[in-house]
Amino acid sequence: MTKPQDDRMVDAYLDAYLQHHHDSVFHSLREIGVECFPALPSKFNRVNSTSKICLLFVAREIRDQVAQEFLLDVVRDSEEESVWKNAIEGLAYQALPDFLQKLSNVIRQPTVERNPKKVEYVEELLISD
Repeated sequence: MTKPQDDRMVDAYLDAYLQHHHDSVFHSLREIGVECFPALPSKFNRVNSTSKICLLFVAREIRDQVAQEFLLDVVRDSEEESVWKNAIEGLAYQALPDFLQKLSNVIRQPTVERNPKKVEYVEELLISD
């Protein structure tokens, strides 16, 4: 578990990345890894779609169950097509064990079933695998 000062450091890195998109900051966040959580999801909920996609690129580089659950939550909860598509692509990029089963479970949830484009996009991924 991260300490409050670590959370502030991660938050500062996330701010710097969103403002300047420097590769060095991206790589620092990737190196920090799972310690980016819970700061990354907290920041994600407070930014615009473009910034959300940038944060998804960071999350997908963190090949850990915590990042996978975050991406699955984004797939389930996001109504913005560009955002949920990037979360799905992040899950495929991570390719953690049983992600396809978890993704399949997510699209069966009532909130997701009401979005036929999202369901179709996931089904295409599931069929192509």
